[in-house]
Amino acid sequence: GSGLLLASFRQLLAIDPGFKSEGVTTASIIVPGARYAGDPEVRTFMGRALSAVRTMPGVSSAGVTSIIPLGGNHNDSVILAEGYVMQPGESLISPMQVRVTPGYFETMGATLKRGRFFTDSDSEKSLKTLIIDETLARKFWPNADPIGRRMYRPNDPNDLMKIDEKTEWLTIVGVIADMHMDDITGNTSIGAYYYPFEQSPRRFVTLALKSS
Repeated sequence: GSGLLLASFRQLLAIDPGFKSEGVTTASIIVPGARYAGDPEVRTFMGRALSAVRTMPGVSSAGVTSIIPLGGNHNDSVILAEGYVMQPGESLISPMQVRVTPGYFETMGATLKRGRFFTDSDSEKSLKTLIIDETLARKFWPNADPIGRRMYRPNDPNDLMKIDEKTEWLTIVGVIADMHMDDITGNTSIGAYYYPFEQSPRRFVTLALKSS
């Protein structure tokens, strides 16, 4: 029994979770609505907070996310690729939906497979952008480069495949290696996609900072 336990533990240590926690400290934040009424105020607060944290002695990088890996939070939503044709009997998928600021992926040691991470240019006034993981990339583009392709979230509950003037298009700018979000021993089987925080701010977030 002890031998099996040690063998399982060794295999667990060999798993690549898609992020590196060494030197990373996290803290949850709730931005109060009484003081920061709307999205513009939330954006301003988060920008000031990150600027302050990044100048602290010993801090090499910092970022904010709506869902930290293994943090117990979960948020998923249906998303589709432009031109994707569903096969007979195929069901829609609801990958993990996450918001992150520039600097978050770098802080977590995420592996960039294609394209780029988010930057300050991914603002509320710029092109709506998206970063997806490898699982989602294989789902919709198994034999093609996803960079520059577009995705959308259904806006009609009666017709999830409907595209009209209300459809919001999201352009893929990066693909990252899968990050284990819920369970270190497994992975999200249907993938994850990431919004720039500036384009879709949230009040309950987790700050991640990497320091010496």
